[in-house]
Amino acid sequence: MLRLSEDRQHKRIMTPVEISRKTDWSQKKQEIKNMAEHSSELNDTLFRMRNDAIKAYEELKEAGPVSVSSLQRKLQFEAEKHLLLDFCKQRLVELENNRQYGSRQKYGDTISKLENYLETNHKKQLLISEVDAPLIDGFRNYLFSLKNHRDSEGINSLSPNTIVKHLKVLRAILSSAIEHGLINSNPMAGMEIKETPTVTRHLNNSEIQKLQKAHFKSGSGLDNARNLYLFAIYTAGMRISDVLSLRWRNIIDKGDQVRVNYVMTKNKKPTDIILVDDAKSILEKYKNKTSAPNDYIFPYLDNSADYARYKTFNDIQTMPKDIHKKLFRAINSKEAQVNKELHNVADMIGIEAFTFHSARRDFARLANDAGVKCLEVQDLLAHESLTTTERYMRTFDTSAKDNALEKTFSGETRERKALSLVRELASLGYGKSDVKRLFDEAKKGH
Repeated sequence: MLRLSEDRQHKRIMTPVEISRKTDWSQKKQEIKNMAEHSSELNDTLFRMRNDAIKAYEELKEAGPVSVSSLQRKLQFEAEKHLLLDFCKQRLVELENNRQYGSRQKYGDTISKLENYLETNHKKQLLISEVDAPLIDGFRNYLFSLKNHRDSEGINSLSPNTIVKHLKVLRAILSSAIEHGLINSNPMAGMEIKETPTVTRHLNNSEIQKLQKAHFKSGSGLDNARNLYLFAIYTAGMRISDVLSLRWRNIIDKGDQVRVNYVMTKNKKPTDIILVDDAKSILEKYKNKTSAPNDYIFPYLDNSADYARYKTFNDIQTMPKDIHKKLFRAINSKEAQVNKELHNVADMIGIEAFTFHSARRDFARLANDAGVKCLEVQDLLAHESLTTTERYMRTFDTSAKDNALEKTFSGETRERKALSLVRELASLGYGKSDVKRLFDEAKKGH
């Protein structure tokens, strides 16, 4: 933060500089220590902002008394002269410093496309304050003209949802520019950016049973991928990064029950859940006499790698960044490997292809079928919003729509059948409690 002080009045302006560790900051020198990554570049930004503030103060002072508000307004005006691409690249540095490598990749892809678009239109020197609706529409149209690099024939264009993701990144960058005091409003604030609904793949009961019963060579890629997937379902939809990172030290045997205790990588939430028998059976396949508490359970990550020395969640958060990046890349690589194997598994057992992320939806569907409440499923999946969980659950619960269709085209719906049964039971002398129970069962289709 840049602090402005005059006549006992104080205001703070956010700078575009962020650091991930307080220990990288020298309070005495008011600068980032040399040992920190990108310290020279980040300090240059801070020194420039401080010098700009001093220069603005002196210019205002020549014209008369200076107030903190007038100085802030002048700095705001000067801030609007920042180039869009310069700010975008500064944002990439911030994400890198904060070890948000996934977001760094996503932002980098969008910024690269934005840079190409601006270069094509001779606008590389575009100011942030010059971003407007026509330019954003032009960028959107440019994205529609690009080919999908995943298409081996180079025929298909980017999918509408991929374009939406790029536009969302640009909107987030402009929102960040507001937070840093570079612009007053976001030109994309009122723009509708909506993803196209897609059919989400999840396995039905028959497919899960095929997966469970399939015979693969023990220790093979197919066997490991299948076990990993089922273990994720049995542990409330555990994400692949967390399953791959799981160590024997995360398995807690309390005698009467066995639990798994870990911290979710994505949202940093501590998780402690019981292991059901099916999950324990999978673990037994990997447990042997040489298994050490700090060994990875599943044979994907390397126990001898540099990153393996960092055992707890807190250790991982403070490991050197180059090693942290190796771990990130290793997990990404193994995720791709597992998904490739799952594709082969699907071919071998004769079902439609699926990816590891389906495990979360498979768990949600099984919980829905078992009558688990939506709030409980939200807690198990660790969704921030109940809306996300409800969206999962609505995908599976078709009973209301089924009944509505029956009402439309059938002369005798479930309710009518149930009512007829109630009347017949009553005539046979059944009590009210028995009738009610049987009515509820009949209504549900039992």
